[in-house]
Amino acid sequence: MLTPGSANRTIVSFLSDWDLEATGDDIPVKPLHHRTGAAAFTFRATDLLVPRPAPRLYRHDLESFFYILIWAALHYDFKHKTRTSRVHSVVRKWTSSDMELAQTRKICLVLSNVYGIDEIIAHISPQCQALLVPWIQVIWDLFDEGNADCRTYRKMSHTGNAAVWDNKTFGGWITFEKFMEAIGRTPRLEDSAPAC
Repeated sequence: MLTPGSANRTIVSFLSDWDLEATGDDIPVKPLHHRTGAAAFTFRATDLLVPRPAPRLYRHDLESFFYILIWAALHYDFKHKTRTSRVHSVVRKWTSSDMELAQTRKICLVLSNVYGIDEIIAHISPQCQALLVPWIQVIWDLFDEGNADCRTYRKMSHTGNAAVWDNKTFGGWITFEKFMEAIGRTPRLEDSAPAC
């Protein structure tokens, strides 16, 4: 993330890791043995909501970003620069200190249910609808396509006719290039980047 610095024409950059971010008085906080921070698994990818998670992949970061967008759309008023103090009921179980419950609720509400994403979008304020819903929708579409391919792969694997499933990219759907294409952006190539 970037912010203007105190000196003229300077930019200060910082890394924001929201995997374990917790805000609000009603989010439980409990120490963890394998991570640091709060036990609110609000923004963590579902594959990482297990006691011994697999190595982190790009698709996990995009999934976390997806949850951050949803959270911001439900809890922040960008016009008045305020946020709600209570966790919205539609995502309350994401903040559970029970990793399995948080994982199940995310999968059932968002990643495997077209009506779940519609339910979330229905609770987003009109001003955030225009600002954040387009990105929420395109990221959900990528995961939905990956889920559909995964179901096809599983069916085919039972008959012995399955191709190899690429778990790293969720069947090729969750890549940086696919994400940039989905949001209508062209990645800047290193060769075309201005010299610093």
